[in-house]
Parts: sequence; C-alpha cells; structure tokens
Amino acid sequence: MTRSRTAAGGLAWQKTVAGRLFLLAAAVIVLGGSLVFVNLRASSALREQLEWIDEAGQLRRDSAQMLYLAQRLETARGEDRQRVRADLRLSVEGFEARLARLPADAPAVGLDEVRARWRLEVRPALVRWARHPDPGQLEAVRRLLGTQSAQASRLVEAAIEIDRRDSERAQVIEILLLCLVAVIIGLGLVLTHRLARRTRRLVEVANAMATGSHAVRAPQDGDDELAVIGAALNRVERSLRETIDREIDARARLGALVTEVRSAVDAIAGSSQRMVTSAQTLTQRASQQSGHVLDVTTAVLEASRASEAAKRRAVEVADAAIRSHSTARSGRDAVSAIGGGMERVRELAEQGVEALLALADRAETVGEVVASVDDLASRTQMVALNSKILAARAGEHGRGFAVLAQEIAALAVRSREATVRAREILEEIRVASLAGVSRSRETRDAVYEAMKTIGRADKTIDGLTDALTVSSQLATQILASIREHTTGMGNLQHSMREIDETTKDNLVSAQSTDAEARELDGLASHLQQLLAS
Repeated sequence: MTRSRTAAGGLAWQKTVAGRLFLLAAAVIVLGGSLVFVNLRASSALREQLEWIDEAGQLRRDSAQMLYLAQRLETARGEDRQRVRADLRLSVEGFEARLARLPADAPAVGLDEVRARWRLEVRPALVRWARHPDPGQLEAVRRLLGTQSAQASRLVEAAIEIDRRDSERAQVIEILLLCLVAVIIGLGLVLTHRLARRTRRLVEVANAMATGSHAVRAPQDGDDELAVIGAALNRVERSLRETIDREIDARARLGALVTEVRSAVDAIAGSSQRMVTSAQTLTQRASQQSGHVLDVTTAVLEASRASEAAKRRAVEVADAAIRSHSTARSGRDAVSAIGGGMERVRELAEQGVEALLALADRAETVGEVVASVDDLASRTQMVALNSKILAARAGEHGRGFAVLAQEIAALAVRSREATVRAREILEEIRVASLAGVSRSRETRDAVYEAMKTIGRADKTIDGLTDALTVSSQLATQILASIREHTTGMGNLQHSMREIDETTKDNLVSAQSTDAEARELDGLASHLQQLLAS
C-alpha cells in the first residue's frame, strides 16, 4: 500500500477526516512516547547522579574518619592502638574500594587527580603511619587527608552542578514536548469543532430538504468527505428544485383551467341560488307585506279612533291649562300680599327691639337715681344718729330734737327699704327687657327667614305660571296637530287600500319567479357534481 493510494470517493487518505484524526492521534502518541522516554531517561540519569553523589559524599566522610583514626593512633596504647590500627586499615581499604567503584566516565571533574593523589601520596603515607606512628609525620598525614577531603567536596559540588544542569535540560525538553502536545491537542479540538459544526450544518440542510425547504445551501468549504457530501446535497437540492418547479408549473396551469371552469360553474350556481333565495324572499316578503298591509290598515283605523279621543282630551287639557294659569296668577298675587305683610311685621319687630332697648336704658338711669336715693338715705340715717347723740347731750332741751331725729331715722330706714325694692323691680325690668330684646330678635330672624321662603315661593309660582303659560300654548298647538293628524289618517286609510291590491299582484309574480329559479338551481348543481367527479 503506497502513500498515493486514495480513499473511496477520490480523496487522498491524508485529506479524509479519518486520515487527519489518525495523523493527530499518531502525533500525540509519538510526542507522548517521547515525553515518557525523556522522563525515564532523566529519572535514570538522576538516580545514577544521586548514587554517584552519595559515593562522593561517602569519600568525604571516609577521609574525615581516617583523619580521626590517624590522630587517635598517636595517643593510643596497647590493645587500643591495635584496634585503632585495624580500624584505620579497614577505612583505607573501604576508601580504596569505593574510589574504585566510581565509573571511569563519571561526570566529575578531578576524579583522576583524586585517584592519582590517593595512590601516590595519601595511601603510602597512611600505611607508613599505621606501621610506625611518628609524631613528625602526623602533620603531613593531616594535610594530605584535608586536601583529599576538600577534593571529595569539590567532586560532590561538581556532581550536584552537573545534576542540576541535566535536570534543567530535561525540564526544558519536557516543557517543549508538553507545549507540542498542547498545540496538537488544540489543533485536534479546533479540527473536531470545525468538523462538528460542518456536520451539524449538513444535518440542518438535510432536515430542511426533508421538510420541503429549498432555500438552503450546504457548505462546500474544505477538501474532505464533508465537502463532497455538501456538494452532493447541493446537486440533489438543485435537481429536486427543478423537478418541483416543473411540477408546480404544470399544476398551476391545470389549476388555472379548473379554477376558471369552477368559477364559471360557481357563478352560475351562485346566481341560481341567489335567484332562488331572492324569489323565496320575495314571495315571503310579499306574503308578509300582505299581512302587514292588513295589520297596518287595522292599525290605521284604530289610530283614527285614538286620534279622535286624543283630540277630545287635548281640548280638556287646554281648558285645564288655562284654569291653572289663572290660579297661578292668583297665588302669585296672594304671595306678594303675604310678603308685604311680613315686611310690616319685620318693621314692627325692629321697632319693638328699639323700644325694649330704650326701656333697658331708662331702667339703668332709674337705677342710678335709686342708687343716689339709697346713698342719701344712708347719709340721712347718719345725720339722725348724730342728732340723737346731740339731743342726748342737750338733755331736757334736746328732747324734741331727739324725737325729730328718731323720725328722720325711721324715714331713712323706709327710704333704704324702698330703694332696695325699687332696685329689685328695676333688675326684673332689665332682665325682662333683655329677654324681650332676645325674643324680638328671634322674631325678626324668623320674619327674615319667612320673607326668604316667601321670596322663593314667589319665584317658584312665577316659574309655575310661566310653565303653565307654555303648557297652555303647547296644549293649543297639540290640539291643532291632532286635528291635522286626524285628517292625515283618513288619507292614509285610502292609500293602504290601494297598497293591499298591489301587494296581492306582487305575490302572484313572486311565486312564478320562484319556480323558474328552482329549475335553474337544479341544473347548476348537476354541473357542479360533474366537475367534482
């Protein structure tokens, strides 16, 4: 199978929907595999680097331990020295074995230098020190082990730096691969969305064509199967539209012909039905008119009798209106006379109020006089008392003067009693005057109200008089109209007799027209049945 082989429909397999989705899936799988491979390789390298860093760190710890044992060997004695020497020998062997386990291609700068220094300087010095501890050699051993520990530390730092760079490189590669995967997935989503949108549009076009709509077009953009399907749907739609247009034209011509024939038949049928209906209506109306004419004739006779009776009643109403008009005039004169009398009563009430007020004023004046008399009586009583005192002092010569003083005192007492009684009477007069004034004012107000009522009654009677005058005139006019109406009813009676004769002739003509219209309607119905079949 070659790459140029085409799919069913004349399309290269790379341009088909399945081919494009397969390419996207293959790209995602390849990138995913690459990402997994990179992760596995980075994990393996990281694991190796961690192991190497651990070994390098152990070298640094072994160097420190050997330095510690070398220092103890100087001070140890007896069995303790033998044990320290054995431990130092084991540390040397362990350091050498760990140094030998490090791979030759280890990513550390200076590993060969560490091995050479260990083989040529450090190990021989430690062996000599273990055999014959010489205080003069301890400083050289310490310096060599310190240098070796520093080199081991540099190995660890170099390994860590190399591991960091490898990790960053692996992360960059992973990020690039993830970006490529995201781009490919985004392209896949865009392609899927575009395919789904085009597929939905094709389904909508197919549904519209199924429902008889031919105003839609299927999308033909692209070079895949959906574009081929859209072009095929458009060709089918054009073919269906042309076929339907031809059928519609043929049906339109046939329908126009049938419509013209049916219109003619319907016109004939409608005309015949209208003729039948008109004839029936005319017959019914002629019959009804004959009955109505008889009813109207009877009603005219009754109306003539009623107009005669109305004329008699109109004469009576006119006479009654004239009498009512005269009575209203008499009532208006009587009300005017009552108004004049009430005006005189009002004037008398005003005069009575003024007289009572004057009487009250005079009573007050008399009260003042009585008060003066009362004061004079009081003074007289004082004078009489003084006279008695003087008469008593005079003795025998003043006896007559004492009798006079006693009489004067008695007169003063009676005067005071008289003034008190006069004051009471004056108070009663004043109260009665005020009450009379109040009642006189109430009488005056009542007279005012009565005069207002009489005024309104006068206006009402005037309006009634005017209305009765108008009623009398209207009664006269109604009497004249009824007389004219009676004359018209006589003429109407004569006309109704002539209309009755004409109606009978129309009834005979309408019955003849009805029979002919029924025959024409039967022919039109038979023609409609033939067209319907």
